[in-house]
Amino acid sequence: MKLECKSKFVFSIILALISLRAFSFDIPIKEFETDFCTMFPDGNENRKECCIEHDIYYWLAGHKSLMDKSDLRLRSCVRTSGSWVIADIMYYGVRAGHYSPIQNKYKWGWAQKPGMNEKKIDPNTLENILSHLKDKGISQETLKNVKKFYSSN
Repeated sequence: MKLECKSKFVFSIILALISLRAFSFDIPIKEFETDFCTMFPDGNENRKECCIEHDIYYWLAGHKSLMDKSDLRLRSCVRTSGSWVIADIMYYGVRAGHYSPIQNKYKWGWAQKPGMNEKKIDPNTLENILSHLKDKGISQETLKNVKKFYSSN
């Protein structure tokens, strides 16, 4: 009799945990990783930070219109860290990559379940994600830029 009661209790706990997980759609399901400036020399440290920031946007996603804004943000960031020519080459390379038949794994919303990458990221989820990224060693400046990007869109 006691074993049956314990089994029901354990089953209830497992069911509750599964239910809670089912409602956590806004949190990315794959760990953040970066290859810095995909297929482009990383260059100076500032340009490398621009690429990390851009990778975070593609990881978190949001509405498709944010993809264009994140690509423009990459170009703007690289321009302030060096050459306008390099910034434009990177920008047009990223834009061309959207139409390439060879797809990079870091496509828009790659960290989330299919169909979830179009959802708006709520402020509480964003704070949790930024805290997680801070623990991963992402710079304060980059995190500040990411917060501003998602808060204003």
